[in-house]
Amino acid sequence: MSCLKTIVDNLILRLFENINEDIDKNTLQKKVYLLQSMNIDLGYDFIWYLRGPYSQGLGERISELPKEIDNDYDKIMLRQDILENIIIINNLILLKPDNLNVEMWYRLLASMTFININQYMWNNRWPNKSPEEILQSEMPIYAMEDCVEAQKVLKDMKHIQ
Repeated sequence: MSCLKTIVDNLILRLFENINEDIDKNTLQKKVYLLQSMNIDLGYDFIWYLRGPYSQGLGERISELPKEIDNDYDKIMLRQDILENIIIINNLILLKPDNLNVEMWYRLLASMTFININQYMWNNRWPNKSPEEILQSEMPIYAMEDCVEAQKVLKDMKHIQ
């Protein structure tokens, strides 16, 4: 296995708290997107898809991930800022509203981030709408209160302006 591939796998696996369970591919996609939006480039390109930001390359990589962490992953030293960002992303679960499951919460956060970062994409389709209104229009499964809460969480963590 190449060194770069091992490092990227290490980062991805650290975003998944319990590697011994089945990997929730949707949640992992959203966590990697959030990490990359924090200026940690893992080399994945994301597009807007039915369930928010999606990377085909990451989807393929997730399918190839080892089912358990071996000793090689523990030997890799990661920069402190990367480790801190991984902790921040994993701790977002503590702010999850009771009405959303884990996958829906991370999907909401990643989608809100994507809309904020790429707001120019939405101006023609949804002129004069706030990011919360755009997200609620794109994903009507979310109540406006959920969208507002996600925007607040992202602003509080200084993830968006």
